[in-house]
Amino acid sequence: MEIQHINKGTINKNCISIMLNGFEIDLYFSYQTLIAVNLNGILKCSINEWGTPTGKYLNEIQPDKDKDKRISQQEVLDFAVKSFQELGIKIKETILKEL
Repeated sequence: MEIQHINKGTINKNCISIMLNGFEIDLYFSYQTLIAVNLNGILKCSINEWGTPTGKYLNEIQPDKDKDKRISQQEVLDFAVKSFQELGIKIKETILKEL
């Protein structure tokens, strides 16, 4: 397993990338809030429920033209938990909320 933290330039733009058994999970955080998950090219991006800096980061992750595909933060959390379960890793949603 390889885990990498990537700062995208400011304190509100962070990504944790996890490689395991041919799977790649990217967890995108604005400050300490999980806002998007990418599992092997399947992107789940939340609706902007916060402010301008997070909105700009969301637009970098998923362009404006795809805004209609965005989901709630809860659905992003659910997708993250499911993604880890598919890799055989048990993780609680509360852990992702506390990062």
